[in-house]
Amino acid sequence: MKKEIKKIIFLGITLLPSLVFAVGPTLAELVNNFGNIINMFAKLLIAVAVLYLIWNTMEYVRTGSGDPKKAAEAGMMITYSIIALFVMISVWGLVAIIQNTFGLDNTIPNLPTVN
Repeated sequence: MKKEIKKIIFLGITLLPSLVFAVGPTLAELVNNFGNIINMFAKLLIAVAVLYLIWNTMEYVRTGSGDPKKAAEAGMMITYSIIALFVMISVWGLVAIIQNTFGLDNTIPNLPTVN
């Protein structure tokens, strides 16, 4: 009885990955999902940069009348935040311009299949 249960467990463990991968996404779906993840990551990065800019602006206002050294440091961080946001959004815009100029789209080409 115990040998049969061990065999069933062993077969179940060895065959489980093949069952999981049999119903998994195709390569085209994986590539498309990767593009979506990159887009979400870019939006998240821009959102974090905006929050960092707001945080540094609040620090600048809070320490503006107090310690001039901290105020100057916060002012520099505000400048760096604005430059970083400008670069991120500019690159995103340049990619869109290149896509529209050359007629590129986000669709995945038909992949060859093996019969």
